[in-house]
Amino acid sequence: MKSGNIKKYMTVPEVAQYFSLSRSYVYELVQLGRLKAWHPDRAVGSRGLRVSVESVQVFEQAGLLDNEQ
Repeated sequence: MKSGNIKKYMTVPEVAQYFSLSRSYVYELVQLGRLKAWHPDRAVGSRGLRVSVESVQVFEQAGLLDNEQ
């Protein structure tokens, strides 16, 4: 990553690793609207889905993961 660039999106595997979750559960969180995501083809569950870093931060700060388990 070049200096000065701020990452706006994470891949599903990155989010899964960050929270120690399965990829399928990350997709479920996206489908439930708990994480905001973007895909160039607008297809949830297919390769290329990107999760908003901002929504990951909100999810973490709100303690939503603890409520899910």
